[in-house]
Amino acid sequence: MVTHGLGKGQVMKLEDWIILADGAQITEEFIPLPESDEEPESDEEPLANGTKLRWTLDENNYRVAIQINKGLLQVKSVIDGGGECHDDGCGCRPCADTRMVPPFPWSRRPLKQTLFADQKAWKASLPGGGTVTVTELQARPSEKKIPVELSDVEKIKALTKSYKVKTYSCQSVSPLERMIAYEGSVNNYRSILASITLDDDISNPRHRHVYTKQLMLTMPLYLKQKAEVQALGDQASVKPIKVVPSGKNNIYATINQQEHVVSFYDNKITLSTDMRFPNAGMLYDNFAQMGNPQFHVVYRRRKIPITL
Repeated sequence: MVTHGLGKGQVMKLEDWIILADGAQITEEFIPLPESDEEPESDEEPLANGTKLRWTLDENNYRVAIQINKGLLQVKSVIDGGGECHDDGCGCRPCADTRMVPPFPWSRRPLKQTLFADQKAWKASLPGGGTVTVTELQARPSEKKIPVELSDVEKIKALTKSYKVKTYSCQSVSPLERMIAYEGSVNNYRSILASITLDDDISNPRHRHVYTKQLMLTMPLYLKQKAEVQALGDQASVKPIKVVPSGKNNIYATINQQEHVVSFYDNKITLSTDMRFPNAGMLYDNFAQMGNPQFHVVYRRRKIPITL
């Protein structure tokens, strides 16, 4: 119901509206409701984001549109060989930036872009004739292809380079070298304590306490390392391999439902003993020695299965 000039822009009950009209003429108009609340289904199939549509009449008349989240965006419209550009008085940011670039006025203004609700609305805006071609977006393969003819070590090197893996393997200190370092520290602390005189104790009483504490902390480490060297025998001088973490991208191998970090060292494949870093690594010549595990790469926080 509509009153002529009374209650305009207000929402109220019908009884109050009639009282407010105070005898003014009231007309009634009934708008029929649709039989069903469901919207009629469109014959056009929904397009995936990135799908490109191109309408072509000839080489001088064509239009290009791309499906985005908000709808179908027409990014280029060419009529008689010339593209539809922004108007001369357009105040958008691209036009303002272009005006600052000499020479002025610019020879080419930014192309006009138009957003349509869907494919049907875009096709309704097209001139008569011509053909429409649809090009679907081809997803980039998540798994980068590694040449089959490469050796197993070369495949790991190729994966490391392709996925920008910074984790590396290197030689660690041998148990014998570690024991010699602890022994040198113990002898150094003992010689310092032996050289402290009574006058030094009076002038700086804390001096003896500091080196005594360092000796007490280092002695158990030395004795433990000495026992390990005696147990290893001739193998005590062998430098183990350790896996050193760097960055978030890594190559993993799943063995017995447990993930291990994979790297390489000296033309051999290194496999971390567990997920703690840095940790000792095991050396293998090929995947067969590893038990042909399943590989995957964590690249930019995405887990990508790899077939080698």
